[in-house]
Amino acid sequence: MVEFTHVSRTFAGGGQMVQALADVSFRVAPGEFVTVRGPSGCGKSTLLLIAGGMLRPSSGEVRVVDTDPYALPAARRAAFRAQTIGFVFQQFHLLPYLTVLDNVLAPTVARQLPEARQKALGLLDRFGLNGRATHLPGELSTGEKQRAALARALLGDPRVLLADEPTGNLDDENGQAVLQVLADFAGAGGSVLMVTHDTRATASASRALLLQDGKLVEDRTCASVA
Repeated sequence: MVEFTHVSRTFAGGGQMVQALADVSFRVAPGEFVTVRGPSGCGKSTLLLIAGGMLRPSSGEVRVVDTDPYALPAARRAAFRAQTIGFVFQQFHLLPYLTVLDNVLAPTVARQLPEARQKALGLLDRFGLNGRATHLPGELSTGEKQRAALARALLGDPRVLLADEPTGNLDDENGQAVLQVLADFAGAGGSVLMVTHDTRATASASRALLLQDGKLVEDRTCASVA
């Protein structure tokens, strides 16, 4: 579902070139939940942005669901992202002036989805938010905000979920709930690539990648599937 082949990315900064990723190769198959860990500044966020079709690599090849997103014109690449990838963020990125239901329906701005409202209400019910549909994000707890963000990411039936520290602001109970949703998504045949510092994630994941100084230094199978 997601494949990096000798991917590197450099940035210009401070009068010199900074290498954020260096010759990184890995693959996330259907049904896999893969975590990416490493110290701050090691290239995790760069990797996720490249996987999401939002940051062109300096070299190497990226394929998402057998498509090179960077070979597509910008408009088609945006449409491909909307149809294929769901994004989950640590800071939720809910629109504060929209109700919870309208936030979950936000992907319909980019693409038409059949019976979107009914599906959104079903997702809210699944995540215990059916009583919050008309509330604004500011009226939600932190855990409720993350569950609303998960519902939004799942609305369009993505093939791939990219998650950036989705449990970073959550307590143990809510963090485990989010990890279970991601594991269930992978169990149903989707692919999850999750950047995290959360050691709990390895209990739900199938594989764990470790980045250091932009290099992939470890790719191991987690005990949960060993």
